[in-house]
Amino acid sequence: MPKKTFYNLRDIKREKIINAAMDEFAAYSFNDASVNRIIKESGIAVGSFYQYFDDLRDLYYHVLSLAMKSKYEHLNAEINSLKNHDFISTIRALYRGGINFAFSDKRFFDISNNLLKSNDLDIIKELTDSEENKKIVEFVNRLIKEAIDNGKIRSDIDSRLVLSIITSLNTSFIEHMLKAKPEGLYGDDYNMISDTVIDLLMNGIGVKEAKND
Repeated sequence: MPKKTFYNLRDIKREKIINAAMDEFAAYSFNDASVNRIIKESGIAVGSFYQYFDDLRDLYYHVLSLAMKSKYEHLNAEINSLKNHDFISTIRALYRGGINFAFSDKRFFDISNNLLKSNDLDIIKELTDSEENKKIVEFVNRLIKEAIDNGKIRSDIDSRLVLSIITSLNTSFIEHMLKAKPEGLYGDDYNMISDTVIDLLMNGIGVKEAKND
């Protein structure tokens, strides 16, 4: 995490460094990222960089923690706005929160995607162990258990698999929407698409056979 000297900087200088880092990590995986490009864009010296961070990985962890915090805030805001906390409504709220997070700063989503593609298990594990991620996982696991107990989800499927399907579908949904609707989602657009995704989650992609009378 950043050194004390980083937090002693003026807000505008800290933001400039973070913005340069976000641009870099959104465009490149961690292994391909460059300190030189970051310091050039942010306008600081090499020596100053190492006064603020131990190394590039230290800065990378910090940017990822900012992304995780932002995602948690967006998800939490959607959950808190619900009047009805049934399974479908809550999943829809989680998907809406994910969309809002992605469109709040598309670089966050690109950074997360680059991390997943890099398969850097050490960094992924550290993120998985973060407090924000644990809260999200615990919440969704509790939601899944309640849905199983209430007969909304099949009890013969491992709940860990259900969690993986829900999160993977959410990531694919966001990636699709960032490409299809780069200007953002609004009202009816969101409701129509999210309902389709939830229908896929609950009913699959098979064609329902017509019942014979």
